Amino acid sequence: MGRRGRTSIVREVKESIEAIDQIGVSKRMARKEGTSGIHSKKQKENTMSDCQNFVKWARSTHEVKSISQLHQGHYILTFVRKRVYKACRTI
Repeated sequence: MGRRGRTSIVREVKESIEAIDQIGVSKRMARKEGTSGIHSKKQKENTMSDCQNFVKWARSTHEVKSISQLHQGHYILTFVRKRVYKACRTI
């Protein structure tokens, strides 16, 4: 049964990435206007996957319940080290 009135951290990530979706908008015009975002479907898929994997890890490892609980650099180094270590072990 889901929680009422609260969104999950994974859903927050999805909504955040949707907010910066610029697919179909000219990248050249965006640069001229000084705006940024995601202009490629593949970039959006990769970003969504990486971000969701990170917040799932943060939720299970550090009990982070919301994006607002994350801070710049918060847990990222540990997460990246874990991924690199895991990748190196499979080689």
